[in-house]
Amino acid sequence: MNCDDEQRRSLRDALEALQRGDPRRFNDLMWLGFGDEWTRVRAVLVQGRYVELPGGRADQPRLTERGKRLIPTLADNGPAASAPRTSTHEATAPALYPRAG
Repeated sequence: MNCDDEQRRSLRDALEALQRGDPRRFNDLMWLGFGDEWTRVRAVLVQGRYVELPGGRADQPRLTERGKRLIPTLADNGPAASAPRTSTHEATAPALYPRAG
């Protein structure tokens, strides 16, 4: 994933909130972790089918099965923590920021 450790933890915590059925907390944690970019990051998650917005309702995001599988990869000691940037993991995790170069 193309984000720093703190952002990865924020994303993990936000997705875990959705997994617990707390969409309001998800939105709060996304804002805290990504600031003004949080809605763009959420759009990337929706586009990647990690999160869905049933009926287009931005206030009621829901975690998909694909999103549930993403959570362990965001753990501090999970595959994303040590995976090289060219790993297969990048094919499954959303690219939040454009790559340099």
